[in-house]
Amino acid sequence: HLTPAEIKHFRNTFAENPPDRRAYIETRLKPYFDFNIKVGHGDPQSQSAMDAAWQIHHLAAYWGIGMVMMESALVYTNWQYEMVFCRGAARQFGIPWGWYAASHALLYNEKGVCTSQGTEPYAWRRSQYAGPDCGMSLNSRERVSYMAYLSGANTYERETARGNFWDPTAEGEERWKPQPEAKMYIKFYEFVKKNPDRGIPYAPIALMVNYDRGVSWKPGKAFSRYLYKTSDNMLDAFSVTIYPPLQVPELAKAGIEMTLRNTVYGDIFDAITPDFADSTKFAEVLPAYKAAILIGEYKNQPGMVKAMVDYVKNGGTLVLNAAQLDLQFPDGFTGVKAGEETLSGDYRYTELIPTTAKVILADENKLPVFTLNKYGKGSVIVGAPHYLVPAYDDSAEDSADDAMRQTVSGKRAFPYIKFLLDKLCPEVVPAKVTGDIQYGFNKRKTGWWIYLINNKGIHKTGITPQKIDHTADTEVTIDLKKMKPQSVRELVAGGTFEGDVIKVKVPAGGCRIIEVKTNKTTL
Repeated sequence: HLTPAEIKHFRNTFAENPPDRRAYIETRLKPYFDFNIKVGHGDPQSQSAMDAAWQIHHLAAYWGIGMVMMESALVYTNWQYEMVFCRGAARQFGIPWGWYAASHALLYNEKGVCTSQGTEPYAWRRSQYAGPDCGMSLNSRERVSYMAYLSGANTYERETARGNFWDPTAEGEERWKPQPEAKMYIKFYEFVKKNPDRGIPYAPIALMVNYDRGVSWKPGKAFSRYLYKTSDNMLDAFSVTIYPPLQVPELAKAGIEMTLRNTVYGDIFDAITPDFADSTKFAEVLPAYKAAILIGEYKNQPGMVKAMVDYVKNGGTLVLNAAQLDLQFPDGFTGVKAGEETLSGDYRYTELIPTTAKVILADENKLPVFTLNKYGKGSVIVGAPHYLVPAYDDSAEDSADDAMRQTVSGKRAFPYIKFLLDKLCPEVVPAKVTGDIQYGFNKRKTGWWIYLINNKGIHKTGITPQKIDHTADTEVTIDLKKMKPQSVRELVAGGTFEGDVIKVKVPAGGCRIIEVKTNKTTL
């Protein structure tokens, strides 16, 4: 236990209630980071930083950490969203990243009551808190193993592996007899050994997010405490559009696990940070993306602006909205002039007056909603709605909290963001995937992998065995015409395909990996 003097010391070292989000970073997070580096012999490059509840890997990376890690667990019900931020930070700062997969969490029992009973799936331990049928389903542990490999993680670590892989209470050679998870992992390991070239995970769209957003694993306030601004809602709007919101308590009580998610847009996003004082790493990583969406509110930052202008000059597609037009872009960059600001219906708009831009979406009065301007080799898309989300009084806590709750529940719709994603995504992916599935692309020397993961149909409470509902089996159609395939085969269950439009059956909780060999992989 800490003494009163030690408590006072820590309170003085780490500010308890900083006045705003940037002060939170500078007076609480940064001193805490520095304290841990000091404990670790003063060398940040030799250490890793793991995060789960908040997606702030970019801060540790900017401060010089040698590796970032994400933790997936049942309490964090959107693992791909965590991956988007962790992988994006690693790519921006050129450091490795890891995936730590936990299986220990508070769960609902078969009566729908939240309990600590059955929190950990130990292979050997028998108690109300642990046992072979407790905790996360074996199927979820299998899917996350494949996902960590396919998403490009440099390391993959399972929580309490020794308690799940073997039975240490057994005698002699029986002690080393693989338990169910160990058998699953051996099968997964053999797949990796047989297929060591996973290629490069393909994420053509960058979500550019403020360094002080304080992102959680679900929609919410910055660092779970600061007033929820309209610019904050913009990021959450993209989140719930890409990964449709789930009614977590109701589904959890029904024993439906929420881990990875099926999504029509695919795993094609990274989150990167544009507005650090030193823009060097941002400018270096931005050209790796075919499209980049500026999310949130920004003050003019010359390094950030220059990086985005150079990006467009060299062929990138940049997406802005009218609330960001006060950034000091060069003449002719956006192709529009800002007119009057109006509140119409649910949205706050700035009138876009095209100079060189063309209108790609207009409202019922033929006023521009989205414009596209050619600049250099690339394009700039501008949206007239501020932050592309319905307006609310973000100076009033009740109004802001209501907008946040409606975003979490799915009651708040974001048609302009859907329009934008529906336009951008088909233009940047190498193949069209249709079906109720999670999917992504890995670019290889000889072609592509297309992974398909069906996250539906898995039922599991804290203390009951997993059940797989095969009515959730799905069929996926993949149009490979853009790839010009030479040969197509499936790597997990086996089998080959003919033609440039194929259909793949993926069972509930199943993973399928389609290997497409082509003459070249450039798009």
